[in-house]
Amino acid sequence: ADSFLFSVSATQRNFRGRGQAISAIIQSTSRQQDYQFRFTEPKFQDRNLAAGLDLFATEYDYLDIAGYSNTSRGGGVRLGFPLADRMQLGLRYNLRQDDVTVQNEETVCADDNFFRSTLCDQLGNQVTSAFGYSLNRDRRNDPIDPTGGYYLSWSQDLAGLGGDVHYLRNEFRGTTYKGLWPGVTLSGTFS
Repeated sequence: ADSFLFSVSATQRNFRGRGQAISAIIQSTSRQQDYQFRFTEPKFQDRNLAAGLDLFATEYDYLDIAGYSNTSRGGGVRLGFPLADRMQLGLRYNLRQDDVTVQNEETVCADDNFFRSTLCDQLGNQVTSAFGYSLNRDRRNDPIDPTGGYYLSWSQDLAGLGGDVHYLRNEFRGTTYKGLWPGVTLSGTFS
């Protein structure tokens, strides 16, 4: 349906030799475009504080095959710092604007339409202003190739302090690792 895909990405985990992480992604098809940029400073203000900036823009045009199009633009800032040994707190703020268009809006979104699309509730320009945090506990014996221990993550996001969209999202994720014999590790994830 998209006929072609063009994708370019670049990532540098030690930008300018200072441990900074930077990445940029450009993807394009005949129906969608996706642009992303991320930057992380691991020692913000020469402290044990990581700070980051995220920017994105996406455009989806499926009017002729699915009857909708969507344009999203936004960005966010992040801070992360340790609370204790192997425990980290991350704070974030994201601001995004979505513009949704539905083909044949009068027919598809009529109140008496039994098959009324959920996209109808999202029509037009909507701004989402969301604050959030993540609490992570890492008790793995090796962060790259663990054979024992666990990793837990709890996060909450609250949208509605400004903007048009309101929600409270909670997420919990945990993974445990158990080495069975050399080279074989059993892991289980729940969320």
